[in-house]
This record gives sequence, structure tokens and C-alpha cells, in this order.
Amino acid sequence: MTVTGQNLVINGSLPRDRWTLVTEGDSVEIENRDTGETIDGVLSLVADESGTNGVDASRYYFEVEPINATEEQFDNLRNVSVRLTIPVISSGGRVLAVPLAALSLAADGDSIVEVENPDGTTRFVKVDVGLTTEGTAEVSPIDGDLAEGDQVVVGR
Repeated sequence: MTVTGQNLVINGSLPRDRWTLVTEGDSVEIENRDTGETIDGVLSLVADESGTNGVDASRYYFEVEPINATEEQFDNLRNVSVRLTIPVISSGGRVLAVPLAALSLAADGDSIVEVENPDGTTRFVKVDVGLTTEGTAEVSPIDGDLAEGDQVVVGR
């Protein structure tokens, strides 16, 4: 996030499969993770190429500008973690999804799900989290196997 006087720009990056779903001018909800307050924003810049502005070569840089934020709201966004929600209509096809409650963070910050094996033991699978809606999240396994019909552990 960059703050310059009254100009506030929140920056981030998206993987290609989500980059194709957004365009400049899209509405964005900015949630201050410390206070829970939400502010409206707009997607003001979406890079045309991956790997620009210091992001990983597989990701696309973007910027969000708050709309009609008060001075206090600007101040509250300084040096805090924010959650950005960009509404989209569809992921463009069938996806693998799990309940939001099945997602956890590993010690290294990666998203994981715990999967129950047929013998009752469990294993952790590192996942990339995609679109979320109505209590579920799109996931793609990064390290380990996860498939339709697998039983995931919720609420541990």
C-alpha cells in the first residue's frame, strides 16, 4: 500500500486465472483487517504483462484507489493489512471448491486444507485459493493431491 498526501493507492497482484476476470474500473471492497471497516474502491490499474512492478513473474500487478474515503479512513489504512474483494460474475467453468472453514494457514503463510484419507488418517494439502462465494472457496492443489469427493476437515 502506498500513501502520498491525500492519494492512497493499494497495490497487489493476481495469478493469471484471476487476472483474466478483472478490468480497470471494476468496483473493489477494501476491508481494514484491524477495524473491520469497509471502504469502496476502484481498480485503477491492471498490468498488461506479468512480472511488472516487482511482483513474481507468474502474477499480474494491480492498484486500487479508495473512493470517497474520509481523512480518518485514510489514516486508519496506513500500515495495516487489508482484504480486497473484487466481485466477478463467474470463474468461467467448473472448479474444485471447499467450505471456507476447511481453509487454514500453515506456519509459512501458505493456505492448506486437511484431507481425511480412507483409513481415517489425515494429510495436509497446500492449495492456491481462488474465488470465494457463499461460504465456499475455489482451491487448486499446489503440493499434494486433492480431488472432487475428497473429505476435508472443517473447524479444527
